[in-house]
Amino acid sequence: IRDFWATWGGPCLASRPWRESLYQRVKDQNGAVLSLNVYDDRDSFKKWVEENSGTKYSFTFAGDPAEKGSAESVAGRKYNVPGLPTLYVIDTDGRVAAAFVGSQEAKLVEALAKLGIEAAEDE
Repeated sequence: IRDFWATWGGPCLASRPWRESLYQRVKDQNGAVLSLNVYDDRDSFKKWVEENSGTKYSFTFAGDPAEKGSAESVAGRKYNVPGLPTLYVIDTDGRVAAAFVGSQEAKLVEALAKLGIEAAEDE
């Protein structure tokens, strides 16, 4: 899962705990969450990661080398990210299997199931 987000986005931040829960459910099924911080200031991202990664969240975080407002953003140039958060489900062949704008937890679980990854929460 490629998860595009920003530290200033309310919906992005609200989705972090569910993303961690999802990661815990998929990590032993050849599933991964790569959370890509985009359209953000490098210092804001660095501070957020220092405060949260490894303590609250154990999935992988990376920052777009282009800072907020740059036309060179990976999110815009390579992925055409229309809004945040945006999620791409990438299959084992590197192809986009599904894409969603917004958290879209139920649709994400469905998309992963089509790839053979059980991501539904235990009830």
